[in-house]
Amino acid sequence: KEAHGARNAQKALAVEGTKLIHGKQKADSMARMSNTLFGGHDYKDLTTQDFAELKAELGSVQAKTGETLIVDLLVTGNLASRQGEARRFMEESAMYINGSQFSSETQKIEEADLISGHAVLRRGKNNQIILESI
Repeated sequence: KEAHGARNAQKALAVEGTKLIHGKQKADSMARMSNTLFGGHDYKDLTTQDFAELKAELGSVQAKTGETLIVDLLVTGNLASRQGEARRFMEESAMYINGSQFSSETQKIEEADLISGHAVLRRGKNNQIILESI
């Protein structure tokens, strides 16, 4: 009753339902992805399989680390409609890489930004796409 906003009962029901239908491994994976994307858990806990599933759900963009400009990725990934809008989002600190805010000084995705060759790009609270290094 004290933490009704946390929706612990709904989360437990979702995990148990997923276990019954898809098995424990899938339920654990779904819980890990959900907790990471929406619950503040560490993005480094995501596995290569998690990223494959997230790409299917969220979509993905490909980039060469150290070369591809972030503003181009935001437009390609439909997180911004044009480069000017992407720059504004970055100036307003509305962009995140793996849950960490980045600003207009960040120009390119670097190897240190990647987890298993991937990163989660997010604008605001719910607009996300998976970046895949090529």
